[in-house]
Amino acid sequence: MNASDYGLAGRGADLFTTLTGTFDFDAHEIPTVVELCLTATLLERLESAMASEDLIVMGSQRQPTANPILGELARHRGMYVRLYSALNLPELDEAGKHIDLSNPRSVRAQKAAQARWGKVSNG
Repeated sequence: MNASDYGLAGRGADLFTTLTGTFDFDAHEIPTVVELCLTATLLERLESAMASEDLIVMGSQRQPTANPILGELARHRGMYVRLYSALNLPELDEAGKHIDLSNPRSVRAQKAAQARWGKVSNG
């Protein structure tokens, strides 16, 4: 099972390699893993496109409006979270190692990683 077998690239290919190298998935879970990784690839492309765009653009009635890419980013980020949750995976650190949430040091490391990657946690 290779990322290239599913047309994955960039972040999605990296995620696929990490997930399939860390976990043993049943055959029925593979489509969800692939969709998760395709979503990660698409998010990477949307983020790249948005980097060179304005946040506010002219709407059809010449009114200022949010760039439509922002809505697509939000929609696909939500899909990513739902797909990841559907796999019921344990928390991983940035190296793909399991985080033991019962260990306070691990919890602190997880919060530091989330802050570093721009994920907000109120816990």
